[in-house]
Amino acid sequence: MRTKWFINPYYIYIIAWSAVFIVYSLGWSNAAPKLTTDTIVFFLSTFIASFFLGIHYQNKNRLGKNHYCILCDNPEEKKQFSKVHIWCIGIILIGYLIEFIHHGGIPFFLILTHKSGYVGFGIPVVGVLIHTFANFYAIVSFYKFICSKNKYHLMHTFIVLLMFLMKYDRGSIIMTCVALVFVFLQTRKKISKKLIVVVIVLAIVSLYIFGLLGNLRSFGGDKYAFSRISNASEGFTNSFIPSEFLWTYMYISFGFSNFQYNVDLFRAGTGTFLDFIIKCILPDFISKRLPATNDINLGKLIIQNFNVTTIYTDPYVILGWLGPVLMFLYSILMFVVFDKLIPKYSRYHIPGKAVLFTIVVFNTFTNLWIFSGFSFMLVYFVIAHWLTRNHYIRTVRLLKYEGLK
Repeated sequence: MRTKWFINPYYIYIIAWSAVFIVYSLGWSNAAPKLTTDTIVFFLSTFIASFFLGIHYQNKNRLGKNHYCILCDNPEEKKQFSKVHIWCIGIILIGYLIEFIHHGGIPFFLILTHKSGYVGFGIPVVGVLIHTFANFYAIVSFYKFICSKNKYHLMHTFIVLLMFLMKYDRGSIIMTCVALVFVFLQTRKKISKKLIVVVIVLAIVSLYIFGLLGNLRSFGGDKYAFSRISNASEGFTNSFIPSEFLWTYMYISFGFSNFQYNVDLFRAGTGTFLDFIIKCILPDFISKRLPATNDINLGKLIIQNFNVTTIYTDPYVILGWLGPVLMFLYSILMFVVFDKLIPKYSRYHIPGKAVLFTIVVFNTFTNLWIFSGFSFMLVYFVIAHWLTRNHYIRTVRLLKYEGLK
């Protein structure tokens, strides 16, 4: 199978939202409302636009031969980056050690022993910087592993994932792993059927563990409590499917359920364009410190426990259908800006684009553009590219000289 369908933000948008529609159609929760015509028309319109934009993007961003590995061919840079990696992993481990001390223990073990939980973990502001830098570092390290085959880089990636497990941050583990998959796909033109089968099996196992950890964290291991809260349908409860997979269904589909619920609830916008900018465009570490945000009407929830609302719900509640249209256009703008700030022959283009693709996928869950706990990573990629811009200039000259560009 060719990988071009999975390394294009517009095609990824179509695939991700199509997957949501498919999962939503399973009907495992009685709380999910029926889709309306205007909702279907909006998404079909964005699919059509994304398809044609994807063709243009594919032609414009076609990579030269062996582009990904030419960025790591200099032996001196391998040595230099090894030293930098040691400093980086040291800073990350010290940062998490301080956070564990501040929290009064390691959340993973506190939850296992029922002494405490994940809520309240992290030092304000500092915690976000440590977490996003660790995420950035893990993705870059994995890319360096693919390029150099240096197992140190892979080990450092696993160390960061282990820290996410210790803080019991299932969301970060999943999003980081998805980003790693996108890094891998960008360095391959084709993937074998055997690899696809392996990935599917690993995904199924991971999703089961995701549900298992969710039951453990939220309900002390009671696997039926979540079914009651999520109003599981008889079709699901009477099936052979393990109840742990209901977590995956609810996380994938219920943001979309909340979106449709708000479409049914509000037939017109309830806010202003300024409200839209504050709540849907500005990063959350800025917007939540603005006093005016308390008066902005946001999306309503079907079930209070599930506060996921997709990227489109708040824009719709604030501006009506104009809101989701502007949000879709804003996403396109972010794709364009990224390519301008981190050109395709930068060593940080591929791992940075993996983060961009991950944001597109998880925008089906929430507005990840404004979620600084993940999207702030893009700032690190811009800074890293600027610090290594001389390498980028040399790479472009080399590609032009060898006729690969």
